[in-house]
Amino acid sequence: MTENKDSITVDGITFKRYSESKQRAGSTYFRAKVCGKTVYLHVYLWERDHGRKVPKGFVVHHINEDSSDNRPENFQLMTRTNHRKIHGYKRKHPGNPETLRQYPDAWKLSILSRANAPKVEVICLECKNSFKVAHSHAKTTKFCSPRCRTRFYRHNQ
Repeated sequence: MTENKDSITVDGITFKRYSESKQRAGSTYFRAKVCGKTVYLHVYLWERDHGRKVPKGFVVHHINEDSSDNRPENFQLMTRTNHRKIHGYKRKHPGNPETLRQYPDAWKLSILSRANAPKVEVICLECKNSFKVAHSHAKTTKFCSPRCRTRFYRHNQ
């Protein structure tokens, strides 16, 4: 294994990480193109050591959560759902104070403003029922549900 700060060569394949990348995966994980597909170093090493592919719905987790520590004993195969639980993915609840701790300050403001945005009453073009939407969506939202939207466009073709 040949190594420097932003590239590692394993089995003749050079894996690179792009420290200037704005995306977390690009700046922290080593990756390479193999047969036209992007392969992450930790996944490649796990598959090589176990002699099989990572099963669908599973991920290779860094036990110590250091993505540059690619020792085989630092890998754990787990379901994608359990992996999300470990890393605290709670994005479905934007007003949750625990969730907000994970976001940079600029994001916190936009998440809170969306969650607490004033609602405007709109009338559905199909069923004529009124429903509330965020002020920013009032001009584009015309139906109270996908069902009403489908009915409307089927009848008005």
